[in-house]
Amino acid sequence: MREYDYLNARVRAMGADLLPNLFFEQLLSLDSEDVPMDALLASPFGPALREGLAHAAGIAAVEWALRHDLARCFAKVRRMAPPDARGLLDTQLARWDIQNVLAVLKGLEKKAGGAETSVAEIAAALLPAGAFPEAQLMELARSPDPASVARKLATWNYPFAFELRGALIERHGASFDLARAEMRMYRAYFAWALGLESSDKESRHVVRDLLREQIDLANIRMSLDAVRRRAAGAEGGQPPAPVPAGQPPSLIPGGRLPRKFLRRLLGCATLEEAFSAIDESYFAPGIEKGILAYGESRSLGVMERFLEEVIIQAGCRLYRHDLLDVSVPIGYLWRKLNETVNLRALCRGRHARIPVNAIRKELLLV
Repeated sequence: MREYDYLNARVRAMGADLLPNLFFEQLLSLDSEDVPMDALLASPFGPALREGLAHAAGIAAVEWALRHDLARCFAKVRRMAPPDARGLLDTQLARWDIQNVLAVLKGLEKKAGGAETSVAEIAAALLPAGAFPEAQLMELARSPDPASVARKLATWNYPFAFELRGALIERHGASFDLARAEMRMYRAYFAWALGLESSDKESRHVVRDLLREQIDLANIRMSLDAVRRRAAGAEGGQPPAPVPAGQPPSLIPGGRLPRKFLRRLLGCATLEEAFSAIDESYFAPGIEKGILAYGESRSLGVMERFLEEVIIQAGCRLYRHDLLDVSVPIGYLWRKLNETVNLRALCRGRHARIPVNAIRKELLLV
């Protein structure tokens, strides 16, 4: 596996520029209440930020640098990878493409619900971590409605555009069902990703294991949303929706969690009951860390962020593997993306004068 010997050595050299946890703590401890530009310029992120300052100023320069630095690093890893490894890397990158598409759709859903959501606000949720370059992401952010998103994706030959169009056709009533679109797109993506073949069996096993955990997270999120809707209906005097017999049709096959567990989770009467069930799975660390924050906010999105940390930690841990397979580059992608998200949250928080303790809660330091 000489090609992995070369690839992993190059990726580890790139990993030397990843910002350590101590750097984030130092940024949080600075007296300045604004974006710590001097500290960032003196860090390994400095060259990207200096380039960003040639295009914008302040927080806008930081945002520009974060997007372009991430895109360049990911493109460099892909270029260095041999064909088999590149195909395996692409399975993960495609997952982040879907995340960007869904972020656009969620922004449009808020806009349709009466919220004053601008193109800039939708674009702020996007990161060029997949195959879509920044120009295409901005084009998606400017879409007036989900149908326009679907048309653009079809024009670009996006492989999962058909699933979004199918969700638009199957809509119930006049409103667009985002949860249905999300499930359809993820179901098609995971079926495609798990079905890809590779001559490198060990690397295929690494990627498959991580995909199975991402399937579990998608199923948990969909189940929690179903429980939330059912509980809200019960509070409004509506009868609770029955749990379908057999394999719940909305769930994605192929994860680690057994069908019996997923059916039990889907049948919970309240979110608190569902959290107790999840606490018996390997997602328990997310529940334990997030239960207090959920109690304070009563926001399901807050708990989902802590559950997602379980998957992020799993992806980042791969970087520490000392094997001649795709673990190191996959782990690097996760670590670089996590670094970018952390820097963005910290700089936005500083710019908005958010208290340091609140910013710290937004960071995941692995």
